Amino acid sequence: MPFRWRATALLALAACAHDMPPEPGGARVDTIPIAGPPERLTLNRGKDATPAFTPDGRGIWYAWEKLDQPDHDLCLGLLPVGGGTRIHEVCHQNAAANPDTANWYNYPAPHPDGKRIAWLRIGERAGAPSGGNGGIILSRIDDLGDPSRWRQLTPFPHQTAPGSARHFYNQADALEWANDSVLVFVGELVVALQANGLPIDTFYTGLELGTLTVRSDTAVTGFIPGTDDASGLTLAPGGAIYFTRNGDERVYRTTLAGGVEDTVFDFGPAGFARDPVYVNGAIYAVVGGDVSYLLYTDFKLKLQHDGGGELWRADSAGLTRIDNFYRWRRPAVSPDGHTLVIEGRDRVSGVTDLYLLRLN
Repeated sequence: MPFRWRATALLALAACAHDMPPEPGGARVDTIPIAGPPERLTLNRGKDATPAFTPDGRGIWYAWEKLDQPDHDLCLGLLPVGGGTRIHEVCHQNAAANPDTANWYNYPAPHPDGKRIAWLRIGERAGAPSGGNGGIILSRIDDLGDPSRWRQLTPFPHQTAPGSARHFYNQADALEWANDSVLVFVGELVVALQANGLPIDTFYTGLELGTLTVRSDTAVTGFIPGTDDASGLTLAPGGAIYFTRNGDERVYRTTLAGGVEDTVFDFGPAGFARDPVYVNGAIYAVVGGDVSYLLYTDFKLKLQHDGGGELWRADSAGLTRIDNFYRWRRPAVSPDGHTLVIEGRDRVSGVTDLYLLRLN
């Protein structure tokens, strides 16, 4: 990897971690103020994002923005599907001692055993030249209150595999367990751009699908061949992995072994597809909207910038637009396949909340 690419990319997290809208500082209760559909699950002035159902389908883990410090940390929360008070809250415990340091707990991935959870932890002092550092963390849910018992599975930034610069990840997105021991995610490049005195713009661009094979005393990183430029993923029965690519309207299918891929659906003129979710033979995906994929000559790279899009469904009967009222990102499906939880950004206020969409 050229040094210039790596050094500039690592500046991004510290620059962007303070640009999120505020949320009420002491908020613990989320409600459903809009009946929908889709039903609004959270009501905060800050960001509620990256939801994931618990294996029993009774709760939703998600990241929520904390307001009682100026750095607007992201914490993890567990919310009942019906709304109400968060059952668990997991935040950086020394935030008050470091008010100028942004600490993000994001992309929760509940383990299939229902007893553990993995997530991305990233932190950095604002304005620091080295950028964000952290890793993927695994903890028993019973131990979430004791960080000394947490296990870091891999650090970030990290060279996941030798050779190509594509295997160097600044962080991860879309964490999901493929089975009891393998965690799949989108390995990301993080780049900050600033021109003509304008505010810094941060890009989170997928590089490929990464993997973590977790044993009792080891955690081995890897990647799935043939998934270059991956922007999202979803798991399906039989070991299938569906994924999307930056600047691409299609949904592809592969396996953990990789190397062979099929084009499954094509959203065509509807726009670029990302954030796919497999539901009983259909794919729900975010399509079009506020997304771009352009060449940036300073980096000699094409970067995807994603502000959310429309929610679409693709199946054997064709393509259907489900909703375009909000700018949607990162849908997740309940274990019974009957409900989607999805983050939606209001196009006027810019605030992101979680919504529920009943599928049948």
